[in-house]
Amino acid sequence: MSPRNSVIVAILILAALAAYFYLGGGGERSQEAADQAVSTAVLSLPRDEISAVAIQRRDGTSLRLEKQEAGEGAAGAGGEAPAGQWRLVEPVVWPANAQRMESILDVLSHLVAQRVLVQEGEGVEDDEAGRLAEYGLDDPELVVTVRTGDGERRLEVGARTPVGTARYARLDGREPVFTLGEYLVDYFTRPVKDYRELTILPFTPEQVQRLEIATAAGVAVVEKEKEFYWNLVEPFEHPADYEDAIFLLLMPLSGLAAQEFIDEPGDLAPYGLDRPQAVVRLAWDPGDGTGLKEEVLYIGKAGEGGTAYVKTGSDTVMVVRLDPVPFARVTAESLALMDLVRIDDLFTLHLEVLGPGGLHLMLDKTEQPEIIWRRGDGVRVPAPMITELLNAVTGIDAVDLGEPLAPGQAEGLTYAMLYMEPPPGTEAGSPPRVLRFGEPDEEGWLQVVSNDRDRIYRIPAIRLERLLDQAAAILAYQEAEEEEAAP
Repeated sequence: MSPRNSVIVAILILAALAAYFYLGGGGERSQEAADQAVSTAVLSLPRDEISAVAIQRRDGTSLRLEKQEAGEGAAGAGGEAPAGQWRLVEPVVWPANAQRMESILDVLSHLVAQRVLVQEGEGVEDDEAGRLAEYGLDDPELVVTVRTGDGERRLEVGARTPVGTARYARLDGREPVFTLGEYLVDYFTRPVKDYRELTILPFTPEQVQRLEIATAAGVAVVEKEKEFYWNLVEPFEHPADYEDAIFLLLMPLSGLAAQEFIDEPGDLAPYGLDRPQAVVRLAWDPGDGTGLKEEVLYIGKAGEGGTAYVKTGSDTVMVVRLDPVPFARVTAESLALMDLVRIDDLFTLHLEVLGPGGLHLMLDKTEQPEIIWRRGDGVRVPAPMITELLNAVTGIDAVDLGEPLAPGQAEGLTYAMLYMEPPPGTEAGSPPRVLRFGEPDEEGWLQVVSNDRDRIYRIPAIRLERLLDQAAAILAYQEAEEEEAAP
């Protein structure tokens, strides 16, 4: 036989052997491979009618999950669960992990077998010492009981198949015996933690309407006025700083998730929760029409690896990834807004600067077809000069929260004034922004008031000088243009 023919014959022999083992001559391996290609639905339940799932394991651990009924509450992360949501009730009471619960319901509402081994009437139940033990169903490793309006169904899961990734199983202690893919069984064998909702505070910063933080320094409360606009309401009223203060507190709390649960902590002192560093109360609107959600979070001491111990309204202590220091340092002053001019003010269409020596700059803006600023007499102002002026306007920041404004005190501040009409889109009747400045003192400070706040502030005089210098530069530029245009 030629070498070429020998190779061809060898290939044919190998192909025949492969077919033999795959299609029937290879014992259980071939049967397993063939049967996996055919799936059979062995349990179909109306998904919406499943109301409870109990999991009993041979090692003695058990879990029970129940659908929330109207009027029932589940203490734990996120507070009470509304009707229709699932909760873990054994071995602990806690909201159920929504994603894992969805997967469990998917499996139980349409349970598909890889292969049916013993059909009804083949006598498995009568051979207690034989075939049931062979399949591991004489003492199931896992029993899942499902409750619906029509009663309960019981799924028993036994041993692993000798070949492949499947498990022997049967329903209600009766025939037939079938195999399930290991990946389906895995949904019922996970640690208890995997069935618990890990998210403690399920909100985004944009949804929060109210934030209260209590520390050793006192209590500070801020409330949302509108997008990006917040107000300090306790211990005094004052605009609050969202971007540089509130947002930086809300971000690490948004979606805060438990990494570890301590369900019976006993003494809270080891976790720093007997005297929390901060107590945070939040109210947020999830946007689903169910109204405001509220939660309280007690922040204890720092743990290892950037973690901290926290708890909500339940007794359970949780380990989370959080730095407690920024919360422990919160004060009303740290949340208050020091800016005297807000970003929205810069969208004004009319601005005036008045200063010593008769300085009076009036500017009007048009936005079509491009943004153009003109002085009151119609002279167009170059964009770079406007940019410098607006930068000086936004630089007028207070160095502290000042003092309460006494009656008539604002009228005495006549050294300079900044006036800005309400920007487009502002509510009808909104007042203009008016800042009144006092004369600088010998130490380089001056007083300033804003017509929307009942407080008087201090600022470095150099901040006002910069504004006045830019206004004077614009006036000087216009005068030079007029001189060049003269014959």
